[in-house]
Amino acid sequence: MLRGAAIGLMITASHNPEPDNGVKLVDPKGEMLQQSWEKHATKLANASDNELDSVLLEIAEGESISWKIPALVVVGQDTRPSSMGLAQAALIGIKALGGEAKDYGVVTTPMLHYFVMCINTAGDYGEATEEGYFKKLCCAFVKLRGDKPDNGHYVPNIIFDGANGVGATKMKIGMVHLKNSLQVQLHNDGNGKLNDLLTTRSAVIIEESERCVGEACGADYVKLYQRAPSGIPHVPNARCVSVDGDADRIIYFYIDANDKFHMLDGDRMATLYNAPYNCIDKAPSPYVLKGDMIEWLQKKGVEFNETIIFAGYLMELVQKSKLDLQLGLVQTAYANGSSTSYISETLKVPVACVPTGVKHLHHKALEYDIGVYFEANGHGTVIFSDAATKRIGTAAADSSLHADQKLAVERLKALMDVINQTVGDAISDMLIVETILHARGWSIQDWEATYVDLPNRQLKVVVKDRKVIQTTDAERQCVTPSGLQDKMNTLVKNFLNGRSFVRPSGTEDIVRVYAEADTQQNADRLAAQVASVVHQLAGGVGSPQLFQSDLNE
Repeated sequence: MLRGAAIGLMITASHNPEPDNGVKLVDPKGEMLQQSWEKHATKLANASDNELDSVLLEIAEGESISWKIPALVVVGQDTRPSSMGLAQAALIGIKALGGEAKDYGVVTTPMLHYFVMCINTAGDYGEATEEGYFKKLCCAFVKLRGDKPDNGHYVPNIIFDGANGVGATKMKIGMVHLKNSLQVQLHNDGNGKLNDLLTTRSAVIIEESERCVGEACGADYVKLYQRAPSGIPHVPNARCVSVDGDADRIIYFYIDANDKFHMLDGDRMATLYNAPYNCIDKAPSPYVLKGDMIEWLQKKGVEFNETIIFAGYLMELVQKSKLDLQLGLVQTAYANGSSTSYISETLKVPVACVPTGVKHLHHKALEYDIGVYFEANGHGTVIFSDAATKRIGTAAADSSLHADQKLAVERLKALMDVINQTVGDAISDMLIVETILHARGWSIQDWEATYVDLPNRQLKVVVKDRKVIQTTDAERQCVTPSGLQDKMNTLVKNFLNGRSFVRPSGTEDIVRVYAEADTQQNADRLAAQVASVVHQLAGGVGSPQLFQSDLNE
């Protein structure tokens, strides 16, 4: 543990409905609370008022915490009506226990993570202020963009869905720092009423009402319902982004000229960081870009070399910089199989799979010199190891480097400043995506064309006790109940490109089912069949006939 280091406390319910609220805790490295401390948080949350003192003393003794060492707690809050009162209660509690509190007021969750890291590195990571945050990210972004905002198919305009939350509030400030490098049309900013509603079949329509955080908008809504949010204009083929309530998730999307909704989620962002330079045409294979795609494009006169085919944006910069750095990408079992194949087989980037949860992804990413991780829900970032950071910094100061090598090193160094390495950050991630699209000269359609997702379906099975489901291999294999995995394997074999796994919910007696196949109909059938087997062997509640009705919703 880092004795005397600052920690963070963020009042937010993230993507949850506005009436909900809670806290997120930030450890001294600006990362999420260490898993070993979760048991303490659970015990404190369940302690009665009379037990609170004794529980605190027990934790302090168990972790050898000295009450004499000064404690600094950095506090932030989102824009929910209940956040101000809860933040004030937290500040009073910190002072009552003899701690020092620094109140940052209304900020995004990733900003608070950034502040904690800045404080504990004595400013080496950056200036622990809102101004310092935006200056670091936006100045590096403008530098990478250069004096030409347009490039190829890329147009520097985006439509920004702020989810009526703190992300919208802070994006207004970010727009000032971005100057003319990126034109942002801000919508769902939390002010006024819902007017100018979409009238297409791609978006839900809600009656005029006061705007609430995440109500029919935001990244979680777009990902869950796979439709455009309310409150944004209908501009065919326009590049759009949605963030969640505390701005640590981001989803890209667009609506085409035929009024069809297209979503580019966390899997897409992870692969964009590793996207091949010239592969912007649709592949002949309906799912992933492999050798047949290369042969097809070669026949069209497109020239390839190892760098163009297998090097992504980060890998290309690393190779041109001639620095010996290992790049790796971390996913969960929910990552679409098409993206995993594309990354590992086409781009030749190592892929690791870990259990669901950002804490697992972040921890694994730390094992690489440059670790990239994203959940499909749009939460993710890039992490540079201390050794990689030092090597890049040393190379940037070396005047003897060849011009191409020097340029690659400088771009890597600037990119590190655009990235909030402490946690997934919607604003930072948006700037990274825009940087790469601009560098490639890609439109959002070009980005989408790099590979096509396998059709998939998620279902849930209500059970008497979720603990009967035990998994291994990063939740991809089911250990108990006995015979379930064998039956799933048999079902999967009946479907082309079939894949399925089950995992228990972390909070309720539900088993979540995920299935992929070559067509949406087959993915639906596989999901329903696996759900039926789970219902049969894992103590399902209710009628298994409900699975088919779930598919029809």
